[in-house]
Amino acid sequence: MSTIVNIKQLNDVVDKTVQAIEDGKNEIFEISERARTDVKTIEDELVEIQNKLKLIIADVDQLEIKEKTSRKNYLT
Repeated sequence: MSTIVNIKQLNDVVDKTVQAIEDGKNEIFEISERARTDVKTIEDELVEIQNKLKLIIADVDQLEIKEKTSRKNYLT
């Protein structure tokens, strides 16, 4: 009787261990998918910010040219 209980207990432990490993595997997969999605979102935001920055730099360059031209015209 003791051997049967021990085998059943061992089977229960093995089943719980296998289930815990499967649960962990699924959680890791979900975390990695969320991380992948977050990376893609952040990369898209970075591209958008870089494009806005290029436009701002171009605007500043144009304003500097206009400012220099205005100074020349004002002084002459």
